[in-house]
Amino acid sequence: MKMMASFFRDNYGYVCFATFGVLGIPILFYLFNAKSFDYDSFLLLIPLILSLALMILGFIITSLGLVLTKKFNKANYKIQKIFASIGLIIFANDLFVPTEAGALDGTLADIPESISFTVLELFIIVAIAITILYQKRIGLLVRLSQYSLSISFFVLIYIYVSSGKESPETITKMANTANQSPNVYLIWLDGMQTDYFIKSLNERHNSFKKELQGFTLFKNNTSNYPYSLHSYYSFISSTLFKGKNYIDWINNDVLRKSFKQNGYRLTSYAMPDFISSLDDVNYTSYEIMEQSMALKHPYLSDFISYWAVKSSPNFLANESLTYGKRIAQQAVRLLDPNHNQARPSSVAEGVLPFAGVQTFNKVHQDEHLRHHSGEFIFTQVVLPHLPYIFDYDCNYRGIIKKGRDEDKYYEQVGCALTMIKKFIRHLKQLDRYNDSLILIYSDHGSAGWHDLFDGMPFSSQIPLNAEYYHWSKNSVLVRSSALLMIKPIKADYKFNISKKETQLIDILPTLIGLMGWERPSNLEGINVFDQTSIQREKLFTYYKPDRIPDIENMDIYKIIYDFEEGLQDIELVDQVTSYFEKNID
Repeated sequence: MKMMASFFRDNYGYVCFATFGVLGIPILFYLFNAKSFDYDSFLLLIPLILSLALMILGFIITSLGLVLTKKFNKANYKIQKIFASIGLIIFANDLFVPTEAGALDGTLADIPESISFTVLELFIIVAIAITILYQKRIGLLVRLSQYSLSISFFVLIYIYVSSGKESPETITKMANTANQSPNVYLIWLDGMQTDYFIKSLNERHNSFKKELQGFTLFKNNTSNYPYSLHSYYSFISSTLFKGKNYIDWINNDVLRKSFKQNGYRLTSYAMPDFISSLDDVNYTSYEIMEQSMALKHPYLSDFISYWAVKSSPNFLANESLTYGKRIAQQAVRLLDPNHNQARPSSVAEGVLPFAGVQTFNKVHQDEHLRHHSGEFIFTQVVLPHLPYIFDYDCNYRGIIKKGRDEDKYYEQVGCALTMIKKFIRHLKQLDRYNDSLILIYSDHGSAGWHDLFDGMPFSSQIPLNAEYYHWSKNSVLVRSSALLMIKPIKADYKFNISKKETQLIDILPTLIGLMGWERPSNLEGINVFDQTSIQREKLFTYYKPDRIPDIENMDIYKIIYDFEEGLQDIELVDQVTSYFEKNID
């Protein structure tokens, strides 16, 4: 009994250091930020294992001291004091570090919760100091209770926080919908050029045509704008900008308002510019990419680096953060194999198309969580947008410098079509393909690759307006060639290709017509499935990408072409304002 009492008396330093120098700080830090860390209890597992390992090491050293020489035992006793002192100093650093009452604890200095935790830390430091000073007067049973309660306390905290993760709110939202209207899927393939899509469908996915029952592809469809942003504004309102009230124009989201008013639950997966406050649930492509490709424990690096800061004295806070990040980098490499996965890190390296693939994967994964009806899903996939980093099967290969860009673009077109095929098959497996309205479209064509047009390199042709922007006629044709294919609800006819002249401003009126809703009076497009043929010119707005288009600084071209017969006509519309007043208003 005397030997056991000596053992626990002589081991207090290791216990103090492990409990307060290693485990106390990260637990306090975690408790303040558990929700921000997405309740990832793995973060606490690391300090818990380290502290238990230190205690076991201390027990081993103390046990050796009981059976070895008195000289060794005295040396060990001095080491115990050093460890106990370091543990208290580290804990005091956490108490008095300036970030203690700031963002690292999730609160501000004048909030009672932060002050209460500071008082708790002071209480712990005083209690351990009293224990050290009066350890000889504390009996074996009391000391055993201290050790067991200390370890049990932290283990129980770990068990508590590891079971505290809440179910994602979005899943609940997606699953609860009472609207019995059919699901509607809008899939936007950024930069998808119609002729390349048809070529890929014919050459590489010819058998897939049989699975596209009900779809009509409008091969003579025209984008009204050359860039994503204004093409998007135009299609959600079915209007063309007329040079007045630009802010009103870009905020005129008739598309979402129509579905919202008819009881639909709106979910968007898109780049930040294309999500809306009208959405019930939305995900940005960057968020999706981070969630799908980041570490299994994405907060591990921050957790370790801030742990280092909070363990250091004030004057070493910045240095501790630097070294803490280095330690964290090594830790994540060791603990998370996903850290070393190849992926682009900048726009130039292909972040946008890479995020596009992850976005579509997310849409696919979420589909089984959705209700069979009453869901409106808007998806923007930045593909086959350049740079061309994917092969035909969507395997990431990075930027390949050798080879023709047209061939790389064609491969990325195939990647997009591969994802479409998987998603449509998934809808059929869930028995919701026939009952859904599916629209697949693009905002514009490619950066200049062409195949079924006149076959001439666009760079060899004379620009339309060399003073304003160096685009040739073929460039305009390529850029204006935007994919449009639609499957109405319960359409059971074979996949077909229509020669009807359509434009992106026709998407909204077509959706409203297919849903059987009353058409707003200010829409400028038509329902492409109407039997009556409306003769009109196809307009493509031509302007620099770095400026807001206005009626005085943009060129509008009338485009007449056919994929099989080639270019028919393209000409600049003179007197733009009078043209709009005459033909649009």
